[in-house]
Amino acid sequence: MPVLLSDAAAATWILGHTASQVGEVSISPVTGTSLQLLPRGRMGDITTPFEPSAFQGTGDEVRKGILFSVPDDVYAGIAAIEAWVQGALEEPYAIWNPSVRPPGRYGATLKAKLNVSGPHACLAYDAAGQPREFPTDWRGLPVIPVIEVRGVYSHSTGAGLLLEVTALMIGERQARSVTFV
Repeated sequence: MPVLLSDAAAATWILGHTASQVGEVSISPVTGTSLQLLPRGRMGDITTPFEPSAFQGTGDEVRKGILFSVPDDVYAGIAAIEAWVQGALEEPYAIWNPSVRPPGRYGATLKAKLNVSGPHACLAYDAAGQPREFPTDWRGLPVIPVIEVRGVYSHSTGAGLLLEVTALMIGERQARSVTFV
């Protein structure tokens, strides 16, 4: 059962020692809880500016990166988790790759990973909570993600949080209207 991000400070978070190494990437697990970024009533406050994708990918990848435009309170909540993780590390990393970025062209943003198929695929739901397929056009969709903070990765180009989208409530895109004077 996910916890609202706004209540995450009360959650028990534990940063483990480096547990695995895949090639030149080391991973330290973070155990805590699944985070629902916003309550259902705030559908529309988080949107997807782009289609999920993989760097130099073909489009057929099972695991893709996804970017969310997020409101200030979500930005601040994830930034606080990142600050806690950085403070809990045995040795700080010279380069930290943040999961959240301050407001820019798309407002504040959050990046995470999303499995679109396979045994660990993200679960997709409509606004009524019923299962649904992933959309074919992601641009501007209102969503409510549930994420897990899986750990901290580190390699030669820096370190950062491993955030995994495990469930995604997908709303309907608002029709655009123009009022002419």
